[in-house]
Amino acid sequence: MAQGAAEVKHVAVLPDDTINQRITSALTFLQHVDYYQLASAQFNEAAAIAEVRVKSRNYEPLCANLQSQILNCYQENPQLTLKCSGFAKEYRHCIREAQKMLLVNHG
Repeated sequence: MAQGAAEVKHVAVLPDDTINQRITSALTFLQHVDYYQLASAQFNEAAAIAEVRVKSRNYEPLCANLQSQILNCYQENPQLTLKCSGFAKEYRHCIREAQKMLLVNHG
C-alpha cells in the first residue's frame, strides 16, 4: 500500500503539460494500434481473395508437343542445334497463334 501511495504522489507531482503529453502519446499509440489492426485485416482479406483468384486458374502449357520435340532435338543434337530450327520456328508460330487467340478471346 505504501508503494501505491508513493506512485500516486509521483504522478501528482508531474506538471500538467507532462500528463497531457503522456495522455496524448497514449491516445496516439492506441490510434496507431487500431489503424494497424484495420490495415492488417484489410490486407489479409485482399490476400485471401487474390490467392483464390490465382489458384483457381489452371494453365496448360501452350504448344506442349512442339516444346517437347524441341527439347528432345536439343538433347539428341547438342552440337548441331541448327537441326532443331524447324521445330523452333513451328513453336514460335504456335505461340504467336495462341497469343492472338488469347487477345481475341480475352482482349
